[in-house]
Amino acid sequence: MATAERVLVVDDEESVRSMIVDALEMNGYKVFEASNGEHALAVLKEKGTTIDLLVADLLMPKMGGRELASHLSATHKGLKVLYISGYTEAAAQNLKILDPGQPFFQKPFAIQAFLSKVRDILGGKK
Repeated sequence: MATAERVLVVDDEESVRSMIVDALEMNGYKVFEASNGEHALAVLKEKGTTIDLLVADLLMPKMGGRELASHLSATHKGLKVLYISGYTEAAAQNLKILDPGQPFFQKPFAIQAFLSKVRDILGGKK
């Protein structure tokens, strides 16, 4: 049996994070969660695991999604990232917190559309 893909969900809004974690777990993913970038680094260190996908809010207290992705890219080769934010994609690019072409999903979102985006990023059908 194939190992479940590992996803790290990082969002400072507990209700959003819980919704995402529940949906991913119900769809067979191994999920880790954290409330900000610093917490995420601690969780991964404690668990001693690598991840296949980082789902991270762009702006969070202590460390946002981009900074976290930068830290993780050194130790998680081939890491895929999906940024989420209450900002629109255009606004996030204008604020220089998102580069054009980076995978992005605007909150709030329909969970089925989000799961489809995750599957696309990870490469195909589950």
